[in-house]
Amino acid sequence: SMMGAVHGKYANKPAILLMLLVVLIEHALAVFRIQVAKIESERSKRIRSGLPPKWRTLTLAGKYSTVVTDYSDVEYVGTITMGSQRTPMRVVLDTGSADFWVPDISCGICDYYCHGLPTMFCNKLCSKGCCSLQNGFTRSKCPNKLFFNAITSNTYSEQNGTWRIKYGSGMAAGFYGQDITNLGGMNINVTFGQATVLDPQLMADAAFDGILGLAFQSLSIGHTLPPFLAAHQQNIINEAIFTVFLRRAGYAGSLNGGVYTFGGFDNVNCDSRINYVSLSSATYFQFRLEKFYFGTTLLATSTTEVISDTGTSFIGAPSKIVESVAQAIGAKPDQSGYVIPCNYGQLPNMIFVIGGYEYTVTSDNYIVRMGDRRCELAMVSLQSMGLQISWILGDPFIREYCNVHDMQNRRIGFAKSRQY
Repeated sequence: SMMGAVHGKYANKPAILLMLLVVLIEHALAVFRIQVAKIESERSKRIRSGLPPKWRTLTLAGKYSTVVTDYSDVEYVGTITMGSQRTPMRVVLDTGSADFWVPDISCGICDYYCHGLPTMFCNKLCSKGCCSLQNGFTRSKCPNKLFFNAITSNTYSEQNGTWRIKYGSGMAAGFYGQDITNLGGMNINVTFGQATVLDPQLMADAAFDGILGLAFQSLSIGHTLPPFLAAHQQNIINEAIFTVFLRRAGYAGSLNGGVYTFGGFDNVNCDSRINYVSLSSATYFQFRLEKFYFGTTLLATSTTEVISDTGTSFIGAPSKIVESVAQAIGAKPDQSGYVIPCNYGQLPNMIFVIGGYEYTVTSDNYIVRMGDRRCELAMVSLQSMGLQISWILGDPFIREYCNVHDMQNRRIGFAKSRQY
């Protein structure tokens, strides 16, 4: 041991200092990784089975002007665990929101407001069992979802309050609890939502159970501290920095769909050169886009506000620009998007100018296969409801460039993604 190697009058002090130093160095290098799976989206499944998918629109609205995300498009999910029993949950690791919720065992049985009611009223208004965590339920009535049962976790504690969040694919609502979540090896004490109500469309999606928001706390509906920032506050990680790498995979998906690295940079999957740009608002990961070219054509000439968002599987842009791009490549609108024959040849690159640097997105990333025979332009018109945000850089951009979310310095960095 190290102690044995130290003699004489320094026998005690330096050894303690040395051990401290070793601990500090080990702590400084602590990064945690979680692999995400690339899945076939609900939307792609619908198209493949011959059902018409809805036309995609994006609206920016709501109390904190949140992007109303339609999660039927989700392509990447990660597995976390909840509670002392380490109950597995599949979640969307979403940089475009800041709330964290998973389905509760009372999902589909109890209304979300039951939890906050005095027992007397609760017994009158709510189904049997809904007025206590000792509800005796053995499983939830929300199909396709894994669920959390507070009774099985001895680290759980009840919290006050209820929550409701409206998504493009419907509403989720429930109450709050506090417990340990394991995210990529970090055991974090978190306040989280326990969903008792999920709209049918959210319920139908069998690919994920809940949503884990990674944006800033100010964006959270209930103003709860998002798990990653809680990890930083609890000194599980040194730096409030996380890196997202997303892999390009076929529409049917792959278990190895990408990696989120918490506490630092991903030097395995991302090029070592990173360009940073300051966030113009620390709510979303919001910054400025100076110009946008399609091929050599300049389509966006003045600076606009954009956000980076892992929870969006396409690029959201002003409708004029989407139409110009579609026209340039000969993509035709149908009932659910802009379609292009899958044997398209060489197509121009998209070029985003951010912080004076040019970022290129190739057709490998902006054309996506939906089902076996359909190819779509992964670009959607963004209706901005009085908000300044006019672009969303979703997965096609993130597959080209690792996104380095430096929350403590309020900046975002981009590094070329290494697609093996």
